[in-house]
Amino acid sequence: MIETVKLTVKLSNFYKMSWVNKAVSLALLFYMIIFTVYALNTFPPLNIENNVYGFTTDFSNLIVLIFLFWMVQCSELSRQAYVFSTLGLLLWTMGTTADVLDELVVQPFWVSVYFEDLCRTSGMLFTSYGLFKTMRFVQSIHNRLACELIIDDLTKVHNRRYFYRHVRSAEVTP
Repeated sequence: MIETVKLTVKLSNFYKMSWVNKAVSLALLFYMIIFTVYALNTFPPLNIENNVYGFTTDFSNLIVLIFLFWMVQCSELSRQAYVFSTLGLLLWTMGTTADVLDELVVQPFWVSVYFEDLCRTSGMLFTSYGLFKTMRFVQSIHNRLACELIIDDLTKVHNRRYFYRHVRSAEVTP
């Protein structure tokens, strides 16, 4: 019998993860805490009443990215898809963290241009490539299952499903 794996995103999955997944997850958490504390203590504050909408939308984006990052950590992806998706979401989340904080404090120009925008853009690029690798893997599994559906595993010849499909297509075409 084939063992199926169910994707769950429970926090208790942290204990079942490999040490690499744990290390990457904790690194992102520590980065977010350290950068937030640093930014709030170093840079001058902004008037939050003027930035409620910007803060709310940026914070919502950050929550979505953290959830996507957690889903990747809980998934069993191919190695390449995992590396690119994790790296991309890590960079994207780093840039979005800086984006959220620029609604609360006055950040230096280099933080918003070089750090925030560069991390976010490169993160999107890496995440897109990781998604491409994941979709390519899913397509190869789909193609393999389609072949197994019409070819007998033991004899490696076409089965009756293929025969019926072939007869139906022959009846349609003259």
